[in-house]
Amino acid sequence: MNCNCTAKRDDIEGNKQMETSENAGFTLVEVMLAMAILAILTISLLNYFGTSLAYNTKMAASQKATLLAQEIAEELKGQDTLIQPDGTSKDVYTVPYLSEYEVTQNNLDAEGKGDISFKGDADKLNKNYDVTIDVKSGKSAWDKAKKMYGFDNTNSILAVDESQDDDALLNFKSVYASYCDDYKQNNGAEVSTKLTDAEIKSKIKRTIDIEISKGISETEYTVNIKYIYVAAGLNPADSSSSDEKSYNILSGVKISELKNLFILYHTFNQNDYMNIKNMTTDINIPDKLYLVAQKRSASDSLPANYKMYITGLNVTKLYSNIGTGETVSNNSQILKKISETDSGSPITPNKLSDDDFASVHTVNFKVSVYEKGKAGVTGAKPYITIDGTKGEKP
Repeated sequence: MNCNCTAKRDDIEGNKQMETSENAGFTLVEVMLAMAILAILTISLLNYFGTSLAYNTKMAASQKATLLAQEIAEELKGQDTLIQPDGTSKDVYTVPYLSEYEVTQNNLDAEGKGDISFKGDADKLNKNYDVTIDVKSGKSAWDKAKKMYGFDNTNSILAVDESQDDDALLNFKSVYASYCDDYKQNNGAEVSTKLTDAEIKSKIKRTIDIEISKGISETEYTVNIKYIYVAAGLNPADSSSSDEKSYNILSGVKISELKNLFILYHTFNQNDYMNIKNMTTDINIPDKLYLVAQKRSASDSLPANYKMYITGLNVTKLYSNIGTGETVSNNSQILKKISETDSGSPITPNKLSDDDFASVHTVNFKVSVYEKGKAGVTGAKPYITIDGTKGEKP
């Protein structure tokens, strides 16, 4: 019997060589290639973490700057009177409260009208940021003759529109655009007829929400004022949808005695709503409510047949420039509602003209917070700018 032993040995040797080849380690080229790939990935990761760290640092600085701006704005609002004589002359005015700041320009006239600007260096303020403050007054600071009723921070509250209406409309336009994107994704087609800006605005209901509560003392009150915007039916896929956006105008403002409540606002839609909530049942306040519909510009006028609906009205006297014959054909009205479902009954408020409202002296201010050393530097942008309005004590 013949045996091909030589062939078997060759097969065994070949298998051993294949096993040895398969179990061999990485070559130098493979190691270098792996190290190069690892280096590229490491650099990318380090760059990502570096960028992320820088972004987080920037956001933290921005948040701290915002808190500082809000703190300064509240302090400005808390002062009885910002614009006062500087002590050197009765015709020279300044803002004594900002004595630690440098006056960069003073355009206040001999009556305290005009504007004045300040810059505060971080080191002098003992802060981590530079601050600039602009204060502007359009009325005489000490002209008491024009203050028929007077405004006193100890017994009066003033709430003034800023840019809440415009911001709310922008918010709901963004919400609507998002709904349209979702609709296209879910249905494979665009919304057949998209809403215009005017149509979006017409779907928004604004309520001026006022909460008044009594403190421990018989003559101590806390006032919260909020603007609440509710847009109905923005979702093309759900006609019953409802979206809300709110803004705190005044939050937790304490006052020793509440006699006068001044609400200066711009008309928003054909109908506006106000809800005055006395959080304690045994109070009948304020003594007087001044409800003043302002005009955005000299050419604007109140919408024809405009209506302000008020729920929870519980004041001794109401003064307004609505429903008092501002224009013969306007037919604007103030209506008292018992509940949301109530159609409302007409109120005839005491007439309030523009001249009458000179009783309230208001001052506008702007607070900007910059990176340390950047205030006043050409091209430098602030972290945050806050605009505010306050009533002056006569």
